[in-house]
Amino acid sequence: MNKDFLSQVPASKLKIYDFKAPKRIAKDDLKILNLATDDFSRLMTACISGLTREICSVYNPEITEINFDDYISKLPEHSMICDFIAKSDDSSPCQVIFNLPPNLFFILMDILLGGNGKPFDPDRQHTEIEVSICRYLMLKFQTVLIDSWEAVKKIDFSFDKVEASSKNIEAKATNDAKIVMTYNVNIKNVMGDISIAYPIQFIESLLNHSNENLSQDNNIPIDNEKEAIRQKAIMSSLNDAELEITAILSQINLNMQDVLDLSVGDIIPLEKKITDDIQICIENVPWFNAKLGNSNIKKAVKITEILNDKNQF
Repeated sequence: MNKDFLSQVPASKLKIYDFKAPKRIAKDDLKILNLATDDFSRLMTACISGLTREICSVYNPEITEINFDDYISKLPEHSMICDFIAKSDDSSPCQVIFNLPPNLFFILMDILLGGNGKPFDPDRQHTEIEVSICRYLMLKFQTVLIDSWEAVKKIDFSFDKVEASSKNIEAKATNDAKIVMTYNVNIKNVMGDISIAYPIQFIESLLNHSNENLSQDNNIPIDNEKEAIRQKAIMSSLNDAELEITAILSQINLNMQDVLDLSVGDIIPLEKKITDDIQICIENVPWFNAKLGNSNIKKAVKITEILNDKNQF
């Protein structure tokens, strides 16, 4: 790799890839997950705006694969870490972690309690009242989680509990890989990131289900009769479309001075004979060759050759 290129890339943009532990989610699968992240951004924006009556934006979703212990270690100490139980028809229940950073939580709490949303980020443990307010928020966000996955698969999320500190997280296997979906949030110009961590086994089962459905859809036999009716309907709607037809006598090149010297009455000699074919274009695409002539005292053209197959329509 070019060393000069590497020297121009900021260190923060460089990521170390562990070839001993390759990523389990392929790039093509991210397109399916993007359906959920895009819907979550839209629905969460509407949810928070409705709760606070303030302008809010949830945007720039990012999907990463990371070990659980690395994920927890990067969270602020006093984040509101909330547990959800996710269940689907063909997968066992699993733990999903929803991280709400303290700066976003406190501005939401302040607005809900009648304040003006003043930024506040205390460095202390959360009180019981604050934990109760967080439970209230999570029950609202629970609906957003359910609806955001509808485009991929029906998943039932149920709120479980709130952990007021990352140190209190209980996990059965801290080395398990997680798929973390991170979103930028802006509430009254207060910026923060919320993140949701899913077990990678759960995500893989969803992707397998989606790929199976896609394969079944692609293997559905085509009904020839219905397809013929559909094509006839399309052609019928196109028959009334207006097209521009142009007859091109000839084309020549002139320099700028010759063009500037042109005046009324000047004759421009063409490179074609009067008996040569001219070109007929439809919407600037050559379709026919034709002869120039007269018809009922009007100039006309007679088609002599078809250049394009009409079936291309």
